[in-house]
Amino acid sequence: MNRLTGTLLILISGMAFGAMTVLAPFAYGAGTSPSTLLFLRFALSGLALAAYMGIRGIRLPKGRTLLVLVLMGGLWYFSQSLAYFTALTLVSASLVALLLYLYPVVVALIAAVVYREPLTKPRLVALVLALAGTAFTIGPGGGGKALGILLALSAALLYAGYILVGDRVMEKTEAIPATTVIMLAAALSFGGLVVAQGIQLPQSNIGWQAIVATAACTIVALGAFFAGLKQVGPANAAILSTVEPLVAVGLAALLLNEHLAPIQFIGGLCILIAVVFLARDDYVHA
Repeated sequence: MNRLTGTLLILISGMAFGAMTVLAPFAYGAGTSPSTLLFLRFALSGLALAAYMGIRGIRLPKGRTLLVLVLMGGLWYFSQSLAYFTALTLVSASLVALLLYLYPVVVALIAAVVYREPLTKPRLVALVLALAGTAFTIGPGGGGKALGILLALSAALLYAGYILVGDRVMEKTEAIPATTVIMLAAALSFGGLVVAQGIQLPQSNIGWQAIVATAACTIVALGAFFAGLKQVGPANAAILSTVEPLVAVGLAALLLNEHLAPIQFIGGLCILIAVVFLARDDYVHA
């Protein structure tokens, strides 16, 4: 049952991350800058969770665990997000997204080498299907500057490391306090960036609604991810998270009227097959 719960949590997390991809254009269209959006996203979600912890009497982690979580949010997650959004200004969005979704491969390989987590045949098949599905769903990427490609690859490596470190630190804490610390630490880092660049608040109610919705999705995405990570492990969590581009493409078609090519439907089917295939293998051998 823990495997089933963990799988569902990771899928919910991927859906929330995918929704944020579609919400961002509404905030940008209202005049918000990426740095301002990211600052408000983490500040609002972090403060909301901190208030919840205060009401429920949940304590923050201490010592080394607290330090690792602060570094994960204030340095690691900040750097990954900054690399990703900077890459978007240099190369096509599809290419950046495709390169970012190389991280399941990185996670699975590092987990196999460093943590001795076996790369079973079903897991390898699921990994290949998920990556192929991601490539089809996002679509072919265009060309771009070498720096943009390097930054996108850096974002993938940083996110892979973030998942692996998160897997270890979650052995010593719970999802809610861990998520709260990471969000507040990221908010402080992006706050410094906003001070340096200048704040650009949304100029319409739609923009503010998009920011609030993004903050809510952040709570669900990170909280569900860390809770599920405990149950399924880093490699499986990375593969299951590839439902994110499927959700993003579907919502973009629904809310932004973006065209869905037949190859994207094929990609979505590959991702769903990979998720079911991986989950079935885990339950059989759990």
